[in-house]
Amino acid sequence: ARIYAEQCRNYWCSDECLQKCTRMKHSEYFKKTIPCLLDKLTLDHKPKFGLMTPQHMLEHLIWVTKATAKDKGPAPEELTKSQQGFMSFIDKGAIFKYRPSDKTEEDLPPLKYASFEEAKQNVPTAIERLSSFLEDRSSNVFNPMMGDLTPDGLATFHFMHYKWHLEEQYGLSVED
Repeated sequence: ARIYAEQCRNYWCSDECLQKCTRMKHSEYFKKTIPCLLDKLTLDHKPKFGLMTPQHMLEHLIWVTKATAKDKGPAPEELTKSQQGFMSFIDKGAIFKYRPSDKTEEDLPPLKYASFEEAKQNVPTAIERLSSFLEDRSSNVFNPMMGDLTPDGLATFHFMHYKWHLEEQYGLSVED
């Protein structure tokens, strides 16, 4: 279902961000769906799986989005097996899957933001950085963990990553 900004109480993407997002693959999701889902997310939400609190999940999304929206130079001539595997994951549609681990709540990183609301307010900045980074980009993006991705591949990763955490892990829906 398509959801439009007018239906969101807390629509936070600036006009400039909207223009940049329209150049991104999956722009509808970044521009319209994410704000609506975040508007529904509360500190009291419990994940369907995993250990991350809502604030940990938001901080994780912010960090990964900002960390990958940087030019890290050209890819090396030979990519590692891990980088090749990640690129294959992206080529196959970046379908995430929950893998239980032995980690406990003590393994969660310290929170960066003073509050859940502050973390929520910083998501648009991360998305805007990504959209600016990908704007009119035609060359591949090298990331030491992910390998050598096309701009569409990086956008697909983020689309699936946000969907995974917001919709699958936290069960948020624009329909509710």
